Amino acid sequence: MLFIADANVFVPMVDGLRDMGHDVFDVKEKGLENLSDPEIFRPAQKERRILVTMDKDFSNILLYPPGEHHGIIVVKLYRLKVADTTGLFQGSN
Repeated sequence: MLFIADANVFVPMVDGLRDMGHDVFDVKEKGLENLSDPEIFRPAQKERRILVTMDKDFSNILLYPPGEHHGIIVVKLYRLKVADTTGLFQGSN
């Protein structure tokens, strides 16, 4: 699958997705961590990538209606460790 990782996504999560064989564009690696939400969203849609973020603004279905994009995963860790959260992705492979 094709993913784009927002600036707030932890490196182990990006690495975990890549270890599973996914193509992940990490905005931090490209020096694009200061892009606005629309500036992240537009290229994700153009490249048909699923956006992975910890930014709850992307969970607003009025701004980002389901079915009108290629996917948004809003990650909330709460009390999980990053390694545990990365393991959750493995279940979806």
